[in-house]
Amino acid sequence: MEDKARILLADHHLDSRTKVSATLKSAGYFVEETRTAEEFIRTTGHSRHDLILLDDSIPDLDCHDARNRIRECSLLRCCVEPPVLILSPSLEDRKLVATVDSMIQLRNSENALAENDLYRQMMDHLHQGIWAIDKEGRTTFMNGRMAAMLKTTAEAALGKNLFDFMDERGIETCKRNLKRREEGISEEHEFELIRSDGSRLSTIMYTSPIVNPAGEYIGALAGVLDITGRRRAVAQVEQLLESAPDAMVVADRDGKIVLVNACAEKMFGYPREELLGNSTEILIPEEHRETHRQTRNRFAANHGPSISGQGYEISGLKKDGTVFPVEISLSPLHTEGDLQFVSTMRDITRRKNVELSMQTNLNAQKVIGSILHLSLEQISLEDFLQQTLEMILDLPWLSLLKKGAIFLVEDNPDVLVMKAQAKLPDSLLSSCAKVRFGHCLCGQAAATRQTVFADCVDHRHETVYGGIQPHGHYCIPIMSEDRLYGVINLYLQAGHVAASSEDRFLKLVADALAGTIKRKQAERSLRDNESQLLAAQSIQEHILPGAPPDFPGFQIAGAYKPAEFAAGDHFDYFMMPDGSLGFGIGDVSGHGFSSALIMASTHAYIHSLTGMGFGLSQIFQQANVNLNRETDVGQFVTAIMGRIDPETRELTYVSAGHPTGYVMDSSGTVKGELTSTGIPLAILSEGEYPQGNPVQLEIGDVVFLLTDGVLEAMAPDQDFFGEEQTLAVVRGNVSRSAGEIVEAIISAVADFTGNVRQDDDITAIVIKVVD
Repeated sequence: MEDKARILLADHHLDSRTKVSATLKSAGYFVEETRTAEEFIRTTGHSRHDLILLDDSIPDLDCHDARNRIRECSLLRCCVEPPVLILSPSLEDRKLVATVDSMIQLRNSENALAENDLYRQMMDHLHQGIWAIDKEGRTTFMNGRMAAMLKTTAEAALGKNLFDFMDERGIETCKRNLKRREEGISEEHEFELIRSDGSRLSTIMYTSPIVNPAGEYIGALAGVLDITGRRRAVAQVEQLLESAPDAMVVADRDGKIVLVNACAEKMFGYPREELLGNSTEILIPEEHRETHRQTRNRFAANHGPSISGQGYEISGLKKDGTVFPVEISLSPLHTEGDLQFVSTMRDITRRKNVELSMQTNLNAQKVIGSILHLSLEQISLEDFLQQTLEMILDLPWLSLLKKGAIFLVEDNPDVLVMKAQAKLPDSLLSSCAKVRFGHCLCGQAAATRQTVFADCVDHRHETVYGGIQPHGHYCIPIMSEDRLYGVINLYLQAGHVAASSEDRFLKLVADALAGTIKRKQAERSLRDNESQLLAAQSIQEHILPGAPPDFPGFQIAGAYKPAEFAAGDHFDYFMMPDGSLGFGIGDVSGHGFSSALIMASTHAYIHSLTGMGFGLSQIFQQANVNLNRETDVGQFVTAIMGRIDPETRELTYVSAGHPTGYVMDSSGTVKGELTSTGIPLAILSEGEYPQGNPVQLEIGDVVFLLTDGVLEAMAPDQDFFGEEQTLAVVRGNVSRSAGEIVEAIISAVADFTGNVRQDDDITAIVIKVVD
């Protein structure tokens, strides 16, 4: 039978060995016999015995050596050393059996005690805590690890109730769980225990019921893991996620959301409890979910940022159904036994809008550049308008039908005249050849001087005809300052949604057309006029400013005195698109008709480029490129253009080889010199024009710009008026108004030159800060 005690009998006498073996076997013991020292040593090394009967007269076997041999074998097997009984010939059978029985019982007791100590040693060296309770909840066993976790000892914990180590919440949870143990259910739960010093211990308990052989519940056994550090790490991760500027979502390998931060709640419009446990696909539109799922699976297979280190773009879906662009990057998060993913998501709507705006501006600049280049060709105004219209209708990034027209204002100031068209039906070519202001969509754009948009043929579309198809319109007025030159009419698909980017672009096109129309109309006027000088005067009348703009806190005045009927000088002041004051003065080499024509072109370019929102340096650079194409060698333009911010009163400027301008304070001290920052225009097409040092204006300051006709005015004695006299005139009139200062300069030059013939145009502009 399996529970027989094993006895090793070592006796080299056959008779006594046979007798003892038979006696012990009849008493129920298992007996293994050896007769020589060699057999004894071999057997003790390979078998485990509960008792050894030793004949001390075996040749070559010393009893002391035998005991040492038995002890060594027991240590190797980590078991208690078996007792040794020396055989005596006088030992009767009955006494032999009784002695063996006593020694075997003692041996069993020692084994039980040894095994209990060994078990405790094993339990104490486990990494996890072991905790056993009876059915009343009292502690019946606790290993050293568990006691250390609770900052107590195993002996002190014995008999204490499980509830002594829990708060009220934990007790309620534990009571529910104990009922499940009584039903034979094993479970895993997180518990917060209270240590002996009152501190808290976060744990995971793996609990199973203990039953007796009859199957009755007698207690429970739990393996306990300390997760306080893990909880602290999780709290740190959660705190880090909450402080992150981007949306953060942590999901498991299957895409189940396990953690989100506040930014993710705000971005997607979901409360946290609705996201936790849900799939990450809830945050992605249906049409993109499979792509995202495949990306996540590839990432999981690679266990690293091989496909998302730089992030990738995808559409996000808010709770309210809004779809928006998102940049997402995935990072691995290795947890115990699993791989999770941290998704960092950023709403890139603004970036996309900026990119779209930049692309729109780039497209606009290309088109505007093409229009300006076309304007330099020696073609009629009608051909220019027709080619420009076709260019616009062919743009692939505008949602236009291939139909449209351009109207101009000619002799009748209240009527639009069609000058260019594309694919309009014959009925419209006659009915819309001329359109009164206020009639239909084009006439409304002319009358209101505002863009008119329609997404369908509505009540405003007064002109109808048989077979008209559903469509919409953009009608954009062609304006320069307060003057209307015409209207651009473009056809749209019915139901088209107006876009601010389209509106901005079309207004830029209209501004470019206005400058060219103005110039070409002036050129036509010159060709048709018998007197070139009178024609040049007409150009000047078109390009010189009227009344100064209303610019609170500033007085503005300008004047010029041409050497002939037509001047090569020019001055200007106007409001810029950002609300700042723009002003400038220029001088074309020479004077007369050709100089006036070049100045008209310069004026047109500067106004067109200003309306497109370019900065001062860009305006001069582009104007310089265009002037280089259309001016003869030897002709050039010096010019200075300034800008005053109404909020900060800061003056910035660019000067293309022009004489120095000045800023003088109320005491007559020169506080700023506006020196040249580049070569004159129309000399080198690659010229650069950086801005000069800005000047901060204050109340009483006077800004004045001049042409060299003032500085080089000659007296009868051939002396020049010069810079010092100019400064003296302004200083002597610094307390007067801007208009009075300009008049004083012109008058002083006239007095200085006397009856000497004026050889050059004289021009000046003055701006004074009054409030």
